[in-house]
Amino acid sequence: MTSSKSYHRDLYHGGDLDAAILTYGGTADIWLDLSTGINPIPYPVPPIPPSLWNRLPESGSETTLLEAARRYYEIPETMGVTACPGTQSAIQILPSLFKPCNVAILSPTYAEHRHCWQAHGHDILEVTRPDDIPPDCSVIILVSPNNPTGWFPTERLVSDLHQQARERNGLLVVDEAFMDCTPDRSCLPLLSPDCLIVLKSFGKFFGLAGLRLGFAIGDPKITGEINKRLGPWAVSGPASHIGAKALSDSSWISGTRQRLQEDKVACHRLLTENGLVLLGGTDLFTLIQHDRAAPLFQHLCENQILSRPFPEHPSLIRFGHPASDENRQRLSSLLNQFSNI
Repeated sequence: MTSSKSYHRDLYHGGDLDAAILTYGGTADIWLDLSTGINPIPYPVPPIPPSLWNRLPESGSETTLLEAARRYYEIPETMGVTACPGTQSAIQILPSLFKPCNVAILSPTYAEHRHCWQAHGHDILEVTRPDDIPPDCSVIILVSPNNPTGWFPTERLVSDLHQQARERNGLLVVDEAFMDCTPDRSCLPLLSPDCLIVLKSFGKFFGLAGLRLGFAIGDPKITGEINKRLGPWAVSGPASHIGAKALSDSSWISGTRQRLQEDKVACHRLLTENGLVLLGGTDLFTLIQHDRAAPLFQHLCENQILSRPFPEHPSLIRFGHPASDENRQRLSSLLNQFSNI
């Protein structure tokens, strides 16, 4: 059993509850999954007209979705926008639109950016300081707020990086998957569309990751190419219907932003009360540091709580924020129990 439990350090990506159950036992209904930054109280799915299940997605539903996205994200008219079956699909397509080149990624961050560009033959340079980006990097990637640290680039930095990409006829990719709680920090109002792609995830803030919906925004030529590579009917009719409703529900959106902020404060309190060092995060997740992070991760798993470890940074764990007093108390009790082991 020891060997089967050791593989989690390499394979857990967050959200793989099946793998956790296979390794540590239990059933899905008793596990508390804190391994992702997905809102644990999702948008209430509206009734789906039966015709959306029976027919191929129609252009009118996609138009309605894109209009709702333009309003919600406040997308300038000069920018293109395409809907994707999750932003991961855009992350995988983007590297294929460029000949092999040097790509700089502000790190540590979401690992799929590196994996996808590397898989298409690009040379990757991971840098921790923007000043370390060499002049021969024509593609620059940053995640804002960063996953898992919660770091925000300054407006000046984003503008400078975009200017560098434009001078090199390259691309600045800004992954804003976790920006919904802080829309005033988005780079969209700051930048011109050329040589720019901004990625927006629907599933995280709206808590509907299984819907597989996201948006690529920016340079119309590039968003158009992404759309071509996706092909027809990339976003299902039900996804377009739900997405358009959710993006237009201002009351739910404002209430959820307030609740998530309160959940973060409550989670920070219980983490610090149990002696954990907070390194950063967003209203959807918190990154902590612990000198026994690996055994802490395993202790929680053995008690059916899944968090997110980082094999490349073994002292770090990321927690999604519990959405109820009961689940907060459950986590706090186990953290307290671990401190006494």
